[in-house]
Amino acid sequence: MGCAWHGSGRGGGRADVEEWRQRAIERVNRMAEHWEHRRARREERRQRWGGPYRGGPGGGHGGGMGETGNRAFDEYRADALRKLEDEASEFRAFLERLRMARDRAEFDEYIKERRNRPDGGPSEAPQQQ
Repeated sequence: MGCAWHGSGRGGGRADVEEWRQRAIERVNRMAEHWEHRRARREERRQRWGGPYRGGPGGGHGGGMGETGNRAFDEYRADALRKLEDEASEFRAFLERLRMARDRAEFDEYIKERRNRPDGGPSEAPQQQ
C-alpha cells in the first residue's frame, strides 16, 4: 500500500505532484487576474475623479492626480507611486518567468518521454495512463 505522497502503484505520486502544481499555477493566475482587475478599476476611478486633483493642463503627476500645493507631500506621493509601479512591474515579470518555467518543464517532459519511447517510432499508439 502506497503512502499519500507517493501514491499507490506506478506514477501515483507524480500525478499527485502534478495536480498540486497545476492547482498552484491556477491560484497564482487567479490572483494575478484579481490584482490586474483591481488595478484597472483604480485607474478608471482615478481618471473619473474631479476636483483639485484632476489631471489635465498644469496638473502635476500623471494618472489623474494633480499637485496639492504641498511640495513635500507631492514628492512623497510621486515616490510612493513610482515604487508601487516598480513592484507591479516586478510582479508581472515574476508571473512571466513562472509561466515560462511551467512551459519549459512541460516541454522538457515531452522531450524526455519522446526519447524514452520504444523504437517503434511515432506510428505506435500512445500508452493509456
